[in-house]
Amino acid sequence: MDLNPSTFVLEIVNFLVLVWLLKRFLYQPVSAAIEERRRQIARTVAEARDTQTAAETLRMQYESRLADWESEKRQAREAFKQEIEAERQRALDELEKALDAEREKARVLIERQRRDMESDLERQALRLSRQFASRFLERLAGPEMEAALLRMFGEDLAAMSPEQWQALTRALEEQEHPEAEIASAFPLKPESCAELTEMIEARTGRAVAWRFREDPALICGIRLRAGHRVLAANVGEELKFFADGAENSLGGG
Repeated sequence: MDLNPSTFVLEIVNFLVLVWLLKRFLYQPVSAAIEERRRQIARTVAEARDTQTAAETLRMQYESRLADWESEKRQAREAFKQEIEAERQRALDELEKALDAEREKARVLIERQRRDMESDLERQALRLSRQFASRFLERLAGPEMEAALLRMFGEDLAAMSPEQWQALTRALEEQEHPEAEIASAFPLKPESCAELTEMIEARTGRAVAWRFREDPALICGIRLRAGHRVLAANVGEELKFFADGAENSLGGG
């Protein structure tokens, strides 16, 4: 076909009009739609990224909370274990103290029973020995032994210290009418009585009213009583003194 200038110009005009129409009514709406879609996709991606970030944050918080919870559980278990161990140790200590106290009570009781038993046995032995000695000395007792004890008594009087004689003198002076008693297991000879009384009156400087009597409880020997003062050399009182001293020693132990 023939291409003349006017037709060419017209075609160009038509093309430009078509381009304008396409751009005006097709390209711009499509571009706007595409841009809107792009913005929606960008928003969706941003929201998804934010959601993912939030989810990751939540995951990290959850894992951190789990770790903290596990740590708290371990600490709680350890604290509970320590508390149980402390309570167990306290109970064991109290039990040990109670057992120690019971053992000490038992030891003290056994020791007291042992001492009491030993004291009873020793007292029985003392009573038996005193009975044996008393019976033995009763069989040996007689005027001859009493004469020997009387001589020993006289020697002891002669050997008394000035302080002892002063004490005997005061015992006589405390009486309005000085009196004294001489007891013996067997009858004394008059010369023996005179020897004793003369010595005492000479050393004390006092005239004394004398009483003489026999006392079988003495077994053998003599006893002088002047007021509250008592001087003796006899088997009965020596045995009693020995037994009483031993009893006191046992009682004090």
